[in-house]
Amino acid sequence: MSLRKVKLERLLYYLQRITGLSLVIYLFAHLVETSNRIDPLKWSETVSFLDRTPFHLGLMLLVMALAFHGLNGIRLILLENGFLLPRPTQPVYPYRKAISSGIPRILTIFLLLLFSLVALLIIKEFYGVISCQRT
Repeated sequence: MSLRKVKLERLLYYLQRITGLSLVIYLFAHLVETSNRIDPLKWSETVSFLDRTPFHLGLMLLVMALAFHGLNGIRLILLENGFLLPRPTQPVYPYRKAISSGIPRILTIFLLLLFSLVALLIIKEFYGVISCQRT
């Protein structure tokens, strides 16, 4: 499968699945990590181990995945329920996909722009945490 042939909606579909899977994996890892709170010594070791730059970067990517998954989920809910799709018309050859033009396309572009803004804010917020940790 060539990346050039992948349509935007298909790419968003793959990213939705990947971010969902990563959030589920993080949930289990977080449960294991917080189960160490029972033993204060083990908890302090866990916190000191996780308070490093690679883990902060991973957490930043996780928050970005959460933001993307949520925003794309809202887009999918709106489209699946037909709120922003045009009225159905008689199919005439050559067939035109309703989802690849008009309001659904604008919604997809708006989603990507909004995610870009949120990602920049996340990077700005986490960069302060990472740069303060180095000093």
